[in-house]
Amino acid sequence: MEAYIGIIIRTFSAILLRDFVTGITIGTIAANLAFTHLLLSLFVITVTSIVLSIIALKSRKMRRLISGSPTILIEGGKFWKII
Repeated sequence: MEAYIGIIIRTFSAILLRDFVTGITIGTIAANLAFTHLLLSLFVITVTSIVLSIIALKSRKMRRLISGSPTILIEGGKFWKII
């Protein structure tokens, strides 16, 4: 049981850090369903991804926090200094 809790915590942490690769992760896990721990991980990633998507749709502040905001590199034909 403790192993499953550890898997859930690690999977949830990975999603919070790397939300933009969720689709790739789900595909990778689905391709390796021969392992029992990966099925639990697939479930956690899928549910967390859906919840984060719903939150991002409902709140602009959370959308900016989850997805980030674009950086303007060129505006009006002039380069912006990033640093």
